[in-house]
Amino acid sequence: MAELKDTIEELIEESYLMGRSESEIKADLDRFIDACEKVIREQVRDKGKLEDLAEKLVLARTCSLVSDLSDSGHEGGALREEGGQKSSAERFAEKVARNKRIILKAIGKCDPRLVDLIERERFPGVVREPKRPKVSIKPRKVLGERSHLLVLRFCYGLTLIFIFYLIYLVWFQKI
Repeated sequence: MAELKDTIEELIEESYLMGRSESEIKADLDRFIDACEKVIREQVRDKGKLEDLAEKLVLARTCSLVSDLSDSGHEGGALREEGGQKSSAERFAEKVARNKRIILKAIGKCDPRLVDLIERERFPGVVREPKRPKVSIKPRKVLGERSHLLVLRFCYGLTLIFIFYLIYLVWFQKI
């Protein structure tokens, strides 16, 4: 399920970037990196955690570069669904979106709280709903519930008859 969410978020990021020129994509990537650095500088105080995070980011960047190099050999054969080849701006947008997701995933492995803070830094107007715990509601048995309601109605009726009987006795005893 997490992989599906990552894929969807990468596609959203990619579709956002595809409408931009390469210089705008580079500027967006610079803003993303600045937001990551700012949040990490402000939030991470533990040197061990900071070193672990730096190591994971270097590893993620290395994996990203290896993936980009392996993709560069297949770029000529990348086909769009319409049948045409992807432009260089579209391939660049795809790589940038993938790199952003890899970086966020590496940061999330170190401290998942930082990913939310980075997203808030990148998109200050967007408020994400906090994650709520899942509550499971157990279904009731229909037959047991029906018989239970019948017993309650019967008892309620008997109680009303008993109250009216007491009122009747008190009323006629005084007269």
